[in-house]
Amino acid sequence: MKIRPQPKVIAVRLKGKPYKRLKEQRYELSQGCCEVCGDLVTLNEPDGSFHVFRNAHLSHIISHGAGGSDVIENVLIKCPDCHRKEHGTQWGRK
Repeated sequence: MKIRPQPKVIAVRLKGKPYKRLKEQRYELSQGCCEVCGDLVTLNEPDGSFHVFRNAHLSHIISHGAGGSDVIENVLIKCPDCHRKEHGTQWGRK
């Protein structure tokens, strides 16, 4: 019996408007709340800009580096604090 290699799965990578649309869709599913702590979080500033310390972050369950895709099932909305805790980083606030 000959063993056939499994086809390589190609991860989906989005940029620009499709990535923004993915974030908006996940934000709607989360009903505007962090999917870790449950706190309300805004998607963007009133003028449409994004502020890293105040607005919702799109976080991957399986990271890009581990082969994760930009699909609705592989992302979560997180508040900045929960996202920072996940990565163990110290973001300075100015």
